[in-house]
Amino acid sequence: MGLSSSEAPAASLLSTLAKALQAESDQLKNARREITLFSGEYVGAFAEYYYYRFEIPEELPLRGVERASFMFSQLQPVTIEGKILGLDNQFLTVALPINFGSVLPEIKCSWNHEDHLKPIINALDVAVDNHPVVSALFHPEEPANAHPANIEPTFLPTTTQEQQDAIKKILNTRVAYVWGPIRSGKTHLLALTALNYLKAGKKVLMVAKTNDRVDQAVTQTISLSADLGVDLKAIGARVGLPSKLEAERLGSLSLEYEVGEQKGEKKKMFEERVALLQNYWRTKIHQSLHEDFYGKLSELRQRTNENRKQLDKVSDELKGHKETISREQHASMLEKLKKGFSKEEIGAAQKGLAEKQAQQKRLQAMQQALTTELMRMEAQAPIDSSELKEYQSAVKRLGELGGVKKVAEEVEAFIAVDERALLSSKRFVVTTAATILSDPRLRNNQFDLVVVDDAESVPLPHLAALALRATDRMVVAGDPYQLGPKSYSSSELAQTWLQRDIFLHIARTEHLHQLVEWSQRNAQWCIFLSSHVPTSVKLSSFVASVPLNDQLKVSASPETKGKIYFLDTGD
Repeated sequence: MGLSSSEAPAASLLSTLAKALQAESDQLKNARREITLFSGEYVGAFAEYYYYRFEIPEELPLRGVERASFMFSQLQPVTIEGKILGLDNQFLTVALPINFGSVLPEIKCSWNHEDHLKPIINALDVAVDNHPVVSALFHPEEPANAHPANIEPTFLPTTTQEQQDAIKKILNTRVAYVWGPIRSGKTHLLALTALNYLKAGKKVLMVAKTNDRVDQAVTQTISLSADLGVDLKAIGARVGLPSKLEAERLGSLSLEYEVGEQKGEKKKMFEERVALLQNYWRTKIHQSLHEDFYGKLSELRQRTNENRKQLDKVSDELKGHKETISREQHASMLEKLKKGFSKEEIGAAQKGLAEKQAQQKRLQAMQQALTTELMRMEAQAPIDSSELKEYQSAVKRLGELGGVKKVAEEVEAFIAVDERALLSSKRFVVTTAATILSDPRLRNNQFDLVVVDDAESVPLPHLAALALRATDRMVVAGDPYQLGPKSYSSSELAQTWLQRDIFLHIARTEHLHQLVEWSQRNAQWCIFLSSHVPTSVKLSSFVASVPLNDQLKVSASPETKGKIYFLDTGD
């Protein structure tokens, strides 16, 4: 349910939102926090990160989680930090700082939810009373939402009149809502708005829910920047790893890529140590990827060594038996009487000798078979002898330098880049909503304009926390006909504040069909983009006619053919 303007002020609203998010965090303590991933397919690389795609079960509680720990190897477990790039149906794409080859057989992924929820809760708890952008976000109908910007917008020759009018409204409103159905030019409009602010020397934050959508926004902004005379490469930073499809196009704007380049230059000063660590980890990874083979090889070597020890023991015992019998055979009668050699003892010694000789024969045959099998397996080893030699040499040298951990820490300390300072110099930051709210490098950064795309899927507490980052204005863009936010908890608190679409919340309705009239009544700050470029004309015409009350303009021929099928999935 929405709040009327006479109800709780921003401070109490923020407190309620923090309480709802804390309840969600408490519920998530009982949720699954790890999964073993199998048969990861290598799908690309970017900025010294390697992307792997895994199939996973449904409903894995990973919403908002972007950082995770990954453990590989069962014999000698190693844990590394990686990133979760996105969930696509039942597939999870992760980015790891180590190249495991074309297929990653098995790796354990673990995460926690406090990393991305706690910073948001803290921000809401300590927020200043009646923050102007937060107040306008939840009460855009208030007169204070009228807030003209001292910016004369620049348009392109291709900018439609609808988009020009929309930008002018945005520049005269503290918080503007943009309702853009699919293929209505929403991303284009947001890019133009951001570029006009940047052209005026302002700082802009642009966020979306997923990495794919962030990359689309960045790509659109880059394509328009030259025509508006804005050098994004000098002032922009795409924070977080891009999706695999956009990696090459977004390299010039990527913070991770820029950091990687700076670290690469510094690594040249530590060339020996870097090479040693690379050789060490290359073989370590190869061993972990073939753990079954090397486990069997290690077991075979152990059996061979144990058999050899038994053989050596039997050989020593044989020697003793032989010496005893030899002394008896060569002893004089007097010596035999003095030492008490009896026929029974001599017979026992001879019997023992025969048994040990038979045992020795069996062990020798076993040793020959084990040695043959060991040589065969070693010849088939996935790691060749030259690599093993380099690995052993690297281990020895790293030991002389203080060990792998110490050398790695020294290298990391030397090549470290002050990413917080680097980001503070950027006037245009583009990232996911989860990153801007939880990444320590960005925790205190403020922006003149905050643009939120896919806002219909962003929970209300997150939107409030994003509004706290805006010093001047905010654009909330999305399509309420798309899926709204989700929560792990199903409590009444969660349903009210974590599962509610911002558009439905502000319109104070539960019914989508009432949104068109609502947007028309509040056209000064709610912008409905009515133009539509159809991909499937028949479907677009249906959507424009039925759910949107003929408010969407679709260019379609009357002779357009095609059928629309309705499937009842109620059961």
